Amino acid sequence: MYRSTLTWNLASLAWQPELIEPGLKVLDRDLLSGAGDIHLYAQDAQGRCVVV
Repeated sequence: MYRSTLTWNLASLAWQPELIEPGLKVLDRDLLSGAGDIHLYAQDAQGRCVVV
């Protein structure tokens, strides 16, 4: 149950990134990195990278 709820919430945030921060733009989703999974890779209104 937890995994499916988390997946649904992340998908919702990808479609409505302004729920995290106004002006946020999702650039990519579901990336793998050496430090762990990146569910959302985004850019804020000031051009800074945001990782969820």
